[in-house]
Amino acid sequence: MLFEQEYKGYRVRAFHADSADARIEFNHPDGRTLELSYPAYKIYNIAAHFEDIVDGELQGSDIGWRIAGSDGLGGGVMPTERKSEGN
Repeated sequence: MLFEQEYKGYRVRAFHADSADARIEFNHPDGRTLELSYPAYKIYNIAAHFEDIVDGELQGSDIGWRIAGSDGLGGGVMPTERKSEGN
């Protein structure tokens, strides 16, 4: 595991992966878990902006994810949902 954080009932955990993408588990307070892929070179931006991500989620917005993924030039990266084995 690379890091784990909790804020307002949300939890994120990031793990090494065998590719250029890291694996993220994003847990909602209602028990839902999203398994996401995110570029490994930007993974610590999620840790740095986790409160922004959660506050955005609470507002029904992806602004926190956009802040974490920003390249500072108007572009950026967003997480993608990982497909489970066999799908």
